[in-house]
Amino acid sequence: VSHRNLATVYGFEVYRSTPMIVMEFVDGSTLAERIPLPLDVAIEVMLEVTEVVACLHKAGVIHRDIKPRNIAINSNGVLKLLDFGLARIEREATMSGVSTHAIVGTPAYLSPEAHNRERANPTFDLWSLSVTFYEVLTGRRPFEAASQDELSAAIRAGRWTPVEKHLPACPASLASFFSSALASDSGLRPKSTQQLARRLSALTASS
Repeated sequence: VSHRNLATVYGFEVYRSTPMIVMEFVDGSTLAERIPLPLDVAIEVMLEVTEVVACLHKAGVIHRDIKPRNIAINSNGVLKLLDFGLARIEREATMSGVSTHAIVGTPAYLSPEAHNRERANPTFDLWSLSVTFYEVLTGRRPFEAASQDELSAAIRAGRWTPVEKHLPACPASLASFFSSALASDSGLRPKSTQQLARRLSALTASS
């Protein structure tokens, strides 16, 4: 898969019994170091990330670990999606992505279905993109808990902090966006990167 906003993977090596990915060096900072961002800037960034994830999905690849720390901006201002240690070809993904059915990924960014150890699919990335967008805007994660078990339970039950709690002046359209994007009912969420991109673009028109 080749895309301007995708860090190039040059190969795979094993060094002293440790598997490694040989990847493009990105001389910049991660998105985690730049947040929170204004709404218009955050939308622009997320549209770029969504576009590169669409490229992965078209090739049948699920990233499975999208979060601000895995999105970098190089010294030329070009966004790069990083870290493919958990990426899998969709047809090869098991219930959780590994044969042991253990949860794979960063818990705070995993969908209810991932926490339920369902078979990995592109909607896992759509959820992570929405959680990332929330964090990019507020500097906080929508689901927070004292332990991993409590976090998992909160995500599966849909107990998250409404975005207006952190951004009282945010437009109603933004609150509506997250109400659907982070709904416990998967039927209310975007079904594809194209749908997610359209909803993000609509926020620009209403902001």
